[in-house]
Amino acid sequence: MAAMVAEYRFPQLLKFLPSLMSVTAEFVRPVLFTVFGLNIYVYGLCMATAFMVTFSLGQKEIARKQLKIDPSMLLICAMVGGVIGARIHYALTWDHSALFALNTGLSFQGGLIGGIIATTVYTRYWCHESVGKMLDMLAPLLMLGHAIGKLGCFLSGDGCYGYPTEVPWAMSFPNGLVPTLTPVHPTPLYEMVTSGSVAAVLWWRRKKDAPTWTQTSDMLMLLGLTRFFIEDFRTYEPVEGFSINQYQIVAVGLVLAGAVIHWTLAQPKATPAEASKKDD
Repeated sequence: MAAMVAEYRFPQLLKFLPSLMSVTAEFVRPVLFTVFGLNIYVYGLCMATAFMVTFSLGQKEIARKQLKIDPSMLLICAMVGGVIGARIHYALTWDHSALFALNTGLSFQGGLIGGIIATTVYTRYWCHESVGKMLDMLAPLLMLGHAIGKLGCFLSGDGCYGYPTEVPWAMSFPNGLVPTLTPVHPTPLYEMVTSGSVAAVLWWRRKKDAPTWTQTSDMLMLLGLTRFFIEDFRTYEPVEGFSINQYQIVAVGLVLAGAVIHWTLAQPKATPAEASKKDD
C-alpha cells in the first residue's frame, strides 16, 4: 500500500528515479546450472534447502519441547499434505487440469492448510500428543520455509510478479520462467521479507511463557495480514461479488482463524471449584 501511495504522491520524482535505480534482473532464470545434461532448477534447490533447514531446526525443537513425535514422519506428513493441499487449491482456483500435473500448479495457502491437516492427524491420532504444542513448534519454521521458498520464486522468475510500476525498486525479468521486460513490483521479495520477519519474531518468542496455541494464532494472523496487503500489488481479478481476489479471501480466513484462537485463549478459565460446581 505504501508503494501505491508513493506513486501517487511523488509521480514526477518516481518517473525520474527508475532510469537511475530500476533493475533489469538478468540473473533471474529458472535453471541454475546443468550437470551431465540434467537441469538443476533454482526453485527446486530453494525448496530442498527450506525442507532441510526446517527439518534440522524442527528436530531440535521437538527434543527441547520433549514432544513424543518422530521428526521424520512429521516432515513426511507435512510434505505430502502440503503438496496435496497446494495442488488442490491451485486447481480449484486457476486450472482444474493442473490437479494431476507434475510441472506446475502449487499454492502456499493451500499447502499450509493441507500440511496443518496432515500433521494434526498424525500428531493427534498416531502420537497422541498435543496438537497445539506441535503447531506452535512448527509456526516459525513454516514461515522460515515460506521465506526461502519465495526466494526461489524470485530467482526463477515464476511470474507471480506485481503490476507494472515506476517505483525505484521496480524490476524486469527478461530471463525468468515467465519473462517480462516491463518493470513490475517484485512481490516475491515482498513476501520473502515479510515471511522472514514473521519467522524471526516467532522464533524469538518461542521460549516465552505463553499459552499453547499462541504462536499458531499469531502466525495465522500475521501471515493473513501481510498476504492480504501484498496481493494489492498483484493483478489478479477480484472474485465475482467481491472487491478482493481469491488469495485475499483466504488471507481473511487465516486472520479470522487466528483471531478466534486468540479470543478463545483470552476467555477466563474455570477454577476446579467452579468446574465441580457445574458438574453438580
